[in-house]
Amino acid sequence: MSKPSVYIHRVEWVPAAWYMNQRNWDYLSSFADYDDHGADTEAPTHEQMVEYLRRAQAVLALNASHVDEITAEALKEAGTIKTVAISHWDSPVLIQACKEANVELQDLTWPCSQAVAEWSLGSIINGLRRTDHFDREMKKGLWPEWSGVAGQLNGS
Repeated sequence: MSKPSVYIHRVEWVPAAWYMNQRNWDYLSSFADYDDHGADTEAPTHEQMVEYLRRAQAVLALNASHVDEITAEALKEAGTIKTVAISHWDSPVLIQACKEANVELQDLTWPCSQAVAEWSLGSIINGLRRTDHFDREMKKGLWPEWSGVAGQLNGS
């Protein structure tokens, strides 16, 4: 049985590589073929979009840029798309297009947002408490100075 195919829609204002590193590509390739248009700079014509979609069963929109190019008409005309996944920000235009074409829409925004928020808060705490400095010093066999954190740690 052949692998399903995923059409990756174009992004803007950041390189597509920011969304998909080699590990992501390897993982995607393990279960699907893909048609990567993430770095495309020009809008596809309606005919091009239909052709891209005809070769796929799913669409991956790495952000909400240009999702208005994925129209209900193109989805219906292609007739092959079962699901569309958008990883950042919802789009009323895409939501309506998927509804009209009877295509499932997966909003993957919140898992990413929660992880980013957790990482950001952890980094802030790490920076304020200088845990990276203490970790490096202790691995060298040294006991770092308490200056700068003693008052913070004991609540005074």
